[in-house]
Amino acid sequence: MVLKHAVTNHFLLSVILELIIKTFYELDNQETAPFTHNLTKVFEKLSNESKTELTTSYDRARNRKCELFKISNIANVEFHSLDKVLANNETTVKNFKYDAMETNSNSSIDNIFLKETFELLDKKIAEISV
Repeated sequence: MVLKHAVTNHFLLSVILELIIKTFYELDNQETAPFTHNLTKVFEKLSNESKTELTTSYDRARNRKCELFKISNIANVEFHSLDKVLANNETTVKNFKYDAMETNSNSSIDNIFLKETFELLDKKIAEISV
């Protein structure tokens, strides 16, 4: 049962990450995000500020998860860097319905990352609205 929830969570976080990256793209470029699941390609076209902020926030989340697993004595779990997660995201989103266990990508997205990301989005929207 726990594995079932973990797999579903992995898929849902992949969809959320795609929506976040594409929202940043639209705010940075003032155009509709490309119709692709290739998040590496979309991420490359974000502003340098957005790329830095997202990467920094993600790295903090990754460090939190690594520490949590370390103090919980859960070994042999690698939490991938944002660039790896972006690269693997397409496979997860496209193939989840066929093979939920295919993609080897442990994302470090957590509630704090999401909170920080939504705050960054609010800031960008406020800047555009001025």
